[in-house]
Amino acid sequence: RAQARIKAVNMEAPDSDKAPHAPAATTIDVDSHPGLRSRGSEGMRSRTESSDLRTSTIQGKQQVFQKKMTKVQIELVTDEKVRSRCKWVLLATAFINLSGSVLLAGSFPMMCANTPGATPMGDVPGAFPARDFAGAKPTGWPALDYAMAINLILVVQNLGAVFSNYLAGVASDKIGRKIAIQGCLLGGIVSYALMFISGYWVHNYWCFLGANFVNGLFSGIRGVISAYLQDIHEPAEFISEVMPTMVNCFLFGAMGGSVLGLGWVALANSDPSLKNSAFSLFGACWLGVLLSGIAVIIVHVYCPEPAKKGDKEEDGGKKAPPPSTSEAWSTWQVVAIILIAGSFDTFGDTGNRFARNTILTNRYERARRPVVNYALMASNIISIFVGQKIVMKTIKMRGFMQATGLWCILGNVASSVVQFALLAIINFDTQQTAMEVYICVWLISQIFGFCSTLAAMFLMPAFVPPQRRGQINGLRNSLQAFINSVAPVALALVYQTGSMATVDRQAAVDRAGIICLGTCGAISALAFIGYLPILRFLPKPPPKIDGDAQEGKELEVPRPLDYYDNVTWEEWSLLSLELRMKIQRMRSQKGMEQVMLPWSTWHADREIAGVILETAPSELADLRRFHTRMMANDESLRQLMEMNSKYRQGLVQNEANRARHDRNKAEMGRWIVEYLDNAGYDSWELMPYLYKAMIMAAFPPIDTLDEQVDEVQTVQDERDILLRFIRVLDLHTKTAEITSTDVAFTAYAGGSDHFGHSAAHHF
Repeated sequence: RAQARIKAVNMEAPDSDKAPHAPAATTIDVDSHPGLRSRGSEGMRSRTESSDLRTSTIQGKQQVFQKKMTKVQIELVTDEKVRSRCKWVLLATAFINLSGSVLLAGSFPMMCANTPGATPMGDVPGAFPARDFAGAKPTGWPALDYAMAINLILVVQNLGAVFSNYLAGVASDKIGRKIAIQGCLLGGIVSYALMFISGYWVHNYWCFLGANFVNGLFSGIRGVISAYLQDIHEPAEFISEVMPTMVNCFLFGAMGGSVLGLGWVALANSDPSLKNSAFSLFGACWLGVLLSGIAVIIVHVYCPEPAKKGDKEEDGGKKAPPPSTSEAWSTWQVVAIILIAGSFDTFGDTGNRFARNTILTNRYERARRPVVNYALMASNIISIFVGQKIVMKTIKMRGFMQATGLWCILGNVASSVVQFALLAIINFDTQQTAMEVYICVWLISQIFGFCSTLAAMFLMPAFVPPQRRGQINGLRNSLQAFINSVAPVALALVYQTGSMATVDRQAAVDRAGIICLGTCGAISALAFIGYLPILRFLPKPPPKIDGDAQEGKELEVPRPLDYYDNVTWEEWSLLSLELRMKIQRMRSQKGMEQVMLPWSTWHADREIAGVILETAPSELADLRRFHTRMMANDESLRQLMEMNSKYRQGLVQNEANRARHDRNKAEMGRWIVEYLDNAGYDSWELMPYLYKAMIMAAFPPIDTLDEQVDEVQTVQDERDILLRFIRVLDLHTKTAEITSTDVAFTAYAGGSDHFGHSAAHHF
């Protein structure tokens, strides 16, 4: 991979001008293959058609670096240690930045304790004075009451983010990722200082709003960091290894701010009656200044500007042809669904926050204290953990695309149901004693809200073209920020119809809360409807092969044993591993030779390379399960020893078998060399010892290296060899999962100029 990356940069190497051209993608014509025309053709046809993209991608990467790279940029994409260090610095930076965005959020209810409509709780010296709200309409509707005052802080911050997310994304595409990241961090430092000044010294609510708007103007770092990490990682590597960690940092970053804020108010003593309560409410700003300053320095030192990728050029310097209209339309439909339905989903998530920071705190006095509020915010760590486990478990069961698409739908259904459950609690808890029940149901709502959020975050990068990552990521974040600006205001305006009531106030407040939760539940239902079409555009998992054996079920050999003398790989692979092993045992017992599939040539196998890679993870996993069961059964081990012994004896005693064995060795060597040449590893002839080391590392010895094929004498010896083989098999299974995913994700996540390739050919 490192060599391929360096060659893509057009380095001044002797063969740098001999980069292989990717042949056109091909599809197996089932009808023209004698072994497939009448036997198992439908299964192979469907598997082959679903693998066209994989086959074409194996033949050559379509994304290259557009400009000559510096030494540091080359190390960034070829040196695993440098890339890993840069990744963790960026993730730490995202964590710090997002922590700062909620650093003071737990104190907002206490800051607004003197607003009209707030439940009286005595003198609060640190809160914004009542005179700050005297200019606003104190009664009636609309008014700057408790709910509006709290949510307006969030609104102005998100209003700034509407501009910053998109502009930072566009700037990162145009002038560089690193500059955009550092600019956001420096702006954040300034905004934290302004927050402290306006809250502690000036002690003015409106100045504090202005400082939060400035903070929002420099909050567009998330999309830029995501684009940076995609720039320096292969598509499958980013999806399978980097993205889960990145999503955790994004989500836990907000929780980290809650924990920092909780620690601060605990140390500073947040008793609202004390004179130092102002410092305890606003002093955490200096934590933001300190951490953001550290982030600026480490980004400057450890994160170089990444090289940009672009579409590969064909002969003559022409750009590769764009995707067809239908292909591009399918891809952008998925992006549009995520953007539009995701906006409704964001409104529903805003309802969850409103249910905590406004309805809960105004209904139950204990929930208004900063320590309790920060603890509730920090509890989202549990919600994120559970939500992530649910999504990842579903991915393992149903596959990446179908699982993420499914949770985009189910997450919003569940959120809608749970929000209506909160509505019911308010309706029936007339004595205001069910705070614990309310919180438990709210936690469930958070879990399912995170499920849909995680699913959309996983899914989006697979469909965004690399040259527009910053722009599209920024657009999505800007839409979310816009919804986060509009939704709290809309909900607060509804809520204040009850909080500003003068007759039967509590009943009016509860009625307003019910309307707010009902609205959010209905909008989550709209998000569910918006996401429904997405499954139609997502790639379907490979069709299950008919005849797969279930464990413990007696298998029947479908053909006479001599039928398999000249069976093709295509038809042989359609049989389950259990059935293949049974055929081999039965042939051995009848004195027949084991089924020997020829190595053929890479030229012949190139057409089905995608199918081979596609089936590799499941095939290797089946082989591991088969050998694991065999190791626990001595009789099975004896049968295996007998089969292997007959095979070895046949090589020694039969000249035709030896000739066939030598022919297969030559074919295997030629196949490997042809593949290496075609796959870009054409330096094997110049660096033989390095390639020998790579081969031995890929296949570490499981037997003594004495140039002898030792006869296994005991069942225990056979078990030991199988145990060592399984350990090697696990390594190859993990590699096969990444490789088979890599070629599929390339078209969507940046590896193919046809980023809009039909989703039906994906996965």
